Amino acid sequence: MSISRSYFRLFFITLIALVMLLPNCEFASCETSAEYARYVVGLAEESLEMAYLSVVGAERSGGDVRDLVVYLRVAVGYLSEAERALESGDYDGASLLAERVDEAAKDILLVAARVVGLASMQRRIAFGYQLFFSFGVFLVIVLFGFFGWRTFRGYYVHRLMGSRPEVSVDES
Repeated sequence: MSISRSYFRLFFITLIALVMLLPNCEFASCETSAEYARYVVGLAEESLEMAYLSVVGAERSGGDVRDLVVYLRVAVGYLSEAERALESGDYDGASLLAERVDEAAKDILLVAARVVGLASMQRRIAFGYQLFFSFGVFLVIVLFGFFGWRTFRGYYVHRLMGSRPEVSVDES
């Protein structure tokens, strides 16, 4: 009988300890949820900053970034909503919105990389056309100079020969 009493006491003490610790666990999970939401919103801000820098790089490379700016504005709107949800205590909503910002930022990064690649390819093609055109203009100038000089020299020699003084022998 003493064994069953000791089990009963142990069970009762464990039950009391669980009841006393339960509110603290709930508070800890709430705090963990808030910390997680703040962490996810911070990550979303960092990923949005990287996306912004990639858009700036795409613009500097000469690409068309109008669509990227629109996507960036949408992502900034999601981020502001996530921060408002975080301030109001809606940690789950803030986490979901922050994840949406992160996904949008990843999409922006991919599209910006494509824009940079496209702008680079367009620059190479334009350089090829410019090189070809420059070589063509150079060739035309050289050929025009060569044939123009031949024509001018022939004309000049013919004119010079036509206006030469005649030498006459006058014996008196």
